[in-house]
Parts: sequence; C-alpha cells; structure tokens
Amino acid sequence: MNEMKYNIHILVFSLLTLIGAVPAGAQNPSGGDTRQQVTYQDVVYLRDGSVLRGTLIQWEYGQPLTLRMLGGQEITIPDADIEKVRQEVAGSYNGKRGHRFVLKERGLYYLFGLSFPVGTEVGISATFSMGYRFNQYLSIGGGIGYEDLEVNWSSQIIPVFLETRGYLTKKKIAPYYHLRAGLGFPLANLNYDIVATEPGIMLNPEVGVRFGGRDVHFYMGVGYRLQKATYTVEPFWWENRTDVDHLTYRRLDFKFGLDF
Repeated sequence: MNEMKYNIHILVFSLLTLIGAVPAGAQNPSGGDTRQQVTYQDVVYLRDGSVLRGTLIQWEYGQPLTLRMLGGQEITIPDADIEKVRQEVAGSYNGKRGHRFVLKERGLYYLFGLSFPVGTEVGISATFSMGYRFNQYLSIGGGIGYEDLEVNWSSQIIPVFLETRGYLTKKKIAPYYHLRAGLGFPLANLNYDIVATEPGIMLNPEVGVRFGGRDVHFYMGVGYRLQKATYTVEPFWWENRTDVDHLTYRRLDFKFGLDF
C-alpha cells in the first residue's frame, strides 16, 4: 500500500518537473558562432542599482536621457536617477563578458516550486504556475499542484489557485513576496476507507529571496500554509457507519524553486 502511494508521488512529481522545464528550454535561443564581430551597446546605471541596456536616443548632461531598450520600447530617465552611462560590449556585464542578470520587467513568467510543509508531520508539495508580470512589483497568474500533507495517511490534495508575486528591488539578489489563494481538492482513497471528499479553501502567503540568473532564477522562501478539506470515511462496512471529518491543515512551508 505504501509502495503504491510512493510510486504515485514519484510519477506526479516527475510530470510536474517535466512541465516546469519546458518554458526554460523555450527561452534559450540557439547559440551562434562566438567569434562574431564585436558589437557595443549603451548601458545606463541607475542609483537604485538597476542597469538598463539599449541605444541612446537623446542625452545632454544634466538633462533627462532617452534610451531605446533592447526590446524596442523607448523610455525617458530623469537625470537625478542616473549614476553613470557607459558603452560596453554586447553580452557583457560591467564591461566583462559572461552571464548577466536582467530582470524581465514585463511579460509572461513561469514558476516551478517544491516545498516541505511542516506541522505534526513533514509533507511534500510540488506546484507549477504561470502568469503575466506587469512590473517588478506585481505579477498575477494561476497554477496547479500536487501535495501530500501527511505522508503516513491519505492526504493527497490537488491545489488550484490564483497568485500574485513581486520583487522589492531589481538587483540580482532581491527579496520577494508571494500570495496564493484557491481551492484544494482532496483525493479519495479506498485503501484508507475514504469514499468521498469535498474541496476546501487554500491560503499560502510567502516571503523569500530570489537569486537572479541569466534566463532562469532560483528562489527560496518560507510561508504559512492553510488548507481545509472534508473526508467521508466508512471504516467498517459491516457496521453501516459513515464518518465525516472536517480537517484544517496549518503548516509552516519551506519552499524553493525556479523562476523563468
């Protein structure tokens, strides 16, 4: 019985890992000849630690600067926000070739996470979500997952949720907030005499730190996990008795994952 349960866990976590890996591959363009002609780009360093790259359109010392970003949009930067302006080799950071961190201000995002909810027992959870990032402070999306909040009992739940997420700075290492809310759908299991279930609310606030990479960012955080669920149990069929258990799981949630 336990062997079958763990095999199901491995299968579900493997599928979620595969789904989470797809966006990463989609964002890695095929490489070309690294011995191509060197090209340059204009780089604007801001006082808050941000770095903007593109082509200068207009700039007079002491006046606002107009920059055409690599994506094609034009932005105007107040002079008071500018620390320095340099011309660097394209694909370099601080004048040196190598991987550089760039926060994608706007567009689709993908998150894959693993967590360990800790209460009277240690559980395990995997989630995948996607959505739209409006700016560094606000992203909105939704996702799905698979979790087992009590590994010694049948407490497998499929959470379906909406989420919001944001980063407090544009730096490579930045604190973040994350809030998920939705419904958790418990799974019936006749091996544990669970003949029916009902979904319950799910709430999961979280804070942590993101470690920026070139295309994929790693994050780790801690949160609070609230999950309600209802189980209908028929413990002894010969007694013709039915028990209905209304459970509330409260867990400290330790999480890590990838942000694409």
